Amino acid sequence: VVHDQEDAVWILADVEHVLLRMATHRTAKGRLRELRRLRDKGWVAATVEAARDILRKQPKHPDALLLMADSLEDMARYREALAALDQVCRFAPPEKQHHVCWRLGSLYRNKGSFRLAAKWFQRAIELRPQNPGYRIFLGAMTASRGGLREAEAIHRGATRCKKGSRDEAFLN
Repeated sequence: VVHDQEDAVWILADVEHVLLRMATHRTAKGRLRELRRLRDKGWVAATVEAARDILRKQPKHPDALLLMADSLEDMARYREALAALDQVCRFAPPEKQHHVCWRLGSLYRNKGSFRLAAKWFQRAIELRPQNPGYRIFLGAMTASRGGLREAEAIHRGATRCKKGSRDEAFLN
C-alpha cells in the first residue's frame, strides 16, 4: 500500500531493480524466478510487463502466460487475461490442462459469469476427478448463488476424493 510519495518512490525503485535483475539473467529459469518474485510481492503491473518481456523471447512460455493472466485478472482486465489463458490452453501439455480449466473457472467467477465458471470448473473435475479443490470451488460458487442442495452434493463428492486436501469440503 502506498501511503505517500516517498513510499511510491521506494516501490518504483524496487520494481526497477527487480526488472533490471531480470534483464541480466541469461537463463529462462532465472527470468521466471524474478517474474514469480514480482507476482509474490503483489506487483501486478510489473508482473505483466515482465511477463511480456519473457513472452517476446518465448511466446509459448506457459508459466509466463499464467502469471500474466493472474495479474491481469487481479487488475480486472478480464479480456486480456482470457486471451493469455486461451494461449496457455493451446500450448500447455495435456497433463496441465486441468489447471488451465480451473484458472478459466476462477476468472469467469471473478468476472461474474457464473455459468461459464461452472462449465470450466466442471471440465477441471472431469480431467482430475480425484482433485477435491476443483469440487470445493464449484460447490462454494454454487452455494453462493443459492444452489445449496446442489452445492452439498458437490462438496460430498469432494469429501470422497482420495488425494489432495479435502478438509474445506467438510466445513462447507
